[in-house]
Amino acid sequence: MRGKTPTPTPILKLRGSRWAKDREGEPVPENGRPRRPSNLSDAGRHLWDRLCDQLENMKVLSPADREMLYRYCALYERWQKMERFVNEHGEVYPVKAYNGVVTGFKTFPQMRLLLQISEQMMKIEMQFGLSPASRTRIRTGESGNQSDMDKRMFGPA
Repeated sequence: MRGKTPTPTPILKLRGSRWAKDREGEPVPENGRPRRPSNLSDAGRHLWDRLCDQLENMKVLSPADREMLYRYCALYERWQKMERFVNEHGEVYPVKAYNGVVTGFKTFPQMRLLLQISEQMMKIEMQFGLSPASRTRIRTGESGNQSDMDKRMFGPA
């Protein structure tokens, strides 16, 4: 399909968009925590649990999100591997002529992969509201900043 990817209706509703009222028949997944894949590394399992806790608290997690979360955790594992390589070897390596004289520098393939993986991770983060900018576009109907006194006096926000 051409054009911009449509925003899911629940996200439009959370944002308070008037366009949410015009949509009908969109599937509504159940809320809850997806089952963690068994083949994640220790770092991937730790990230999975941490992300699920955060997304549950934000009220945006569904078992339907399992594959996207798995993809994110798998990308994270690869990102860590590339990050370790770049930290150990640097971003570039010298290119030498036949006589051993350095003629220039080239970027390690791992550095390019690190940047590509970072972009892919950022796209998934935006989908889940895991960046400060994407979080500003989601409204859950609850205010985390409203004091108990304000709730008693003025009602829930």
